Amino acid sequence: MDDGTPVDRFEDDSARQELEALGRVVLAFRGYERDAYVDISRWENSFRRLPSDHMELLQNQVHKFMLLRLCVDVNQNFFNTLLQSVDEDREGSSSEASSAAALTAWKNVMTSRGMNPFPLPPAEDAEAAYRVPRSDVDRVRYVMKNMVRDWSSEGAEERKSYELILNQLKSVFADWPDMGVPPRVLIPGAGLGRLCCEVAGLGYEAQGNEFSYMMLLASSFILNHSDRAEQFTIHPWIHSSCNNLSNADQLRPVTVPDVQPGEIVKGAGLLSMSAGDFVEVYSTPAMESTFDCVVTCFFIDTAHNVLQYLDVMAHCLKPGGKWINLGPLLYHWAENFTPSACGGETMSLEISMEDILRVAGLRGFKLDHMQEGGVQAPYMANSRSMLRTQYQASFFTMTLDPDYDSHPNADTLARSGEDEVSRGKRMGYNGSSSIRTLTNSADLCDIWCDETEDWSVISSN
Repeated sequence: MDDGTPVDRFEDDSARQELEALGRVVLAFRGYERDAYVDISRWENSFRRLPSDHMELLQNQVHKFMLLRLCVDVNQNFFNTLLQSVDEDREGSSSEASSAAALTAWKNVMTSRGMNPFPLPPAEDAEAAYRVPRSDVDRVRYVMKNMVRDWSSEGAEERKSYELILNQLKSVFADWPDMGVPPRVLIPGAGLGRLCCEVAGLGYEAQGNEFSYMMLLASSFILNHSDRAEQFTIHPWIHSSCNNLSNADQLRPVTVPDVQPGEIVKGAGLLSMSAGDFVEVYSTPAMESTFDCVVTCFFIDTAHNVLQYLDVMAHCLKPGGKWINLGPLLYHWAENFTPSACGGETMSLEISMEDILRVAGLRGFKLDHMQEGGVQAPYMANSRSMLRTQYQASFFTMTLDPDYDSHPNADTLARSGEDEVSRGKRMGYNGSSSIRTLTNSADLCDIWCDETEDWSVISSN
């Protein structure tokens, strides 16, 4: 029974916020088909507005529109199967933790915020009255592109970036003294978990960290519910209507996973995933000097303040620990001018790699190796498109000075100017470092949720 203490209120509020965050993801996945049909209808309407002689020249488009809808149906079946796995993972929990309950919780939030219904007559499908934010529509499609990058044969070219990191890890730990206790490697921004699997495949203990609830559910699905290679089919490129050399390129299927994840990982207990914000999860006292290496792959530019990432890495690395980085500086918040919770625009510190390396040196890191000129690294590129995204990514390894005092001060741990104590009170932190699983203990990869995580951030963004 709730005795009204602050901790109890936090636990109830945290559970509610987590359920709402799940509900938002469930609605986005279930609404994929409807949102995709809107795009196809727009293409069809443009086609119908052509002069009759032009329409006659492009009669093949009518068949293409039909095929696009069939591809959408295949994608929706994939997401439906993913959502079924959510309830399987929560089996044994209360019915209040089911995906259906989560969806209801999020609909209630949408209603209270005036986010629904559409100003239209009631639809046969009751969910059609609930608007999926465009950002969530894009995130669902982003999941499919990440599936290609991490878990398809087509993504092998992009995963050469992972090979560079893996080879560097093998070099760093070549003289590891006791293979009975493997090196602990942290991979923040783990996405769908392929790099984590590959690190565990080296016999190291790999812990991924991911903030996006959508990516966490998708990674849990592919890691824990794939029975064989090429088990699932998706059509990830159908929403890319530009720069296609052929209709077949746009419509082509991609099968995932290219390999059953369990065939990669060497032994039980080597792979785990933590859910939550990197700074909040790994700046806690319990995480001090915990890891032998931090691997950041296309990650450091996700920070509002990249220097805060440096401080947290120095905090959670053991003395003499390694930092391996590969990626560009496409600062994710550079063009986000929305008001922050504390007033003013969203913070975005955008500094050069030169400044990052200089400050890292002042924070106790010593540069061991840096690839001159960087490395070519495509990212979620459509291999058959006339337009492909490829970075000249920075690639380096640094060592944390064993004598460096990595204890972060209050400013380091602060969010929006709060000190650690204030942040702890706001988060409901009760001094415990306990975490709880979001998946079954028998799974290949347990997904952990920091009990102090602020799920309202996920459910409101």
